[in-house]
Amino acid sequence: MIQLGCCTGLPVDAQSRARVLQIRDAGFDYVEYGCQDAVRLSAADRAEALRFTREAGIACRAMNCFLPGSLPVVGPEADPGKVKEYLDAAFPAAGEFGAEVIVFGSGAARRTPPGFPPEIVWMQLVGFLRLAEHYGARYGIDIAIEPLCRAECNTLNTLMDAYRLAADAGRPHIRLLADFYHFQRNGEDLTDILSAGTLLRHCHIANKMDRGFPREETRAEHAAFFAMLRRAGFAGGVSIEGGSASFAEDIRRAGRLLRELRDGKSC
Repeated sequence: MIQLGCCTGLPVDAQSRARVLQIRDAGFDYVEYGCQDAVRLSAADRAEALRFTREAGIACRAMNCFLPGSLPVVGPEADPGKVKEYLDAAFPAAGEFGAEVIVFGSGAARRTPPGFPPEIVWMQLVGFLRLAEHYGARYGIDIAIEPLCRAECNTLNTLMDAYRLAADAGRPHIRLLADFYHFQRNGEDLTDILSAGTLLRHCHIANKMDRGFPREETRAEHAAFFAMLRRAGFAGGVSIEGGSASFAEDIRRAGRLLRELRDGKSC
């Protein structure tokens, strides 16, 4: 069965802890924290965030925000040594939280510099993913390539772009993420989810109109997405990744709506 989650900050202060509990109480299966945030925490603060998560009784299934923008993996400034040093810290941190998936969005880190050959960028991405997969295999974590809409990044924009990259990298822990917000912004065909097949590992969801939490007014667009996921036999996680002006209220409404859509209740 598809699991439902929500992206949120690590529980290091009162507001972030309250949100973790609100996500749990709204019936979600897991939280999705930020990988960079976990790396930046001291060992003691990370242990406290992990303790809180465990005592809250909710899993951290995935982590997003994989790479800082200051750590490019493509272009002339890419430094494999610095990348490896970061991965040496990132994967153990994600492993501590029990994450099964790390999301490779990181638009600033993978943006193609002006005039830089795209074929070299592609080779650099393949090399980076193979290096990351070495860690993924060690820690039992998949790297899910996240396509970003053209307005936000000039590299890896569509699910089929990501599919071709995963195929070229050719490693078992390199998988795909379908972000429904970016998917809609790009005008992609929902049947591409079928083409992605078993490489599809994780999903993000938000409203096209405002990148907010799913709500009753956007039921139809999200119903089509879940219908295609069911048709594809997808059994991974779908995380809300969007903004909210009233988190406590929005998370309850979104949880109820997404459970209905997951179970095939479109109206």
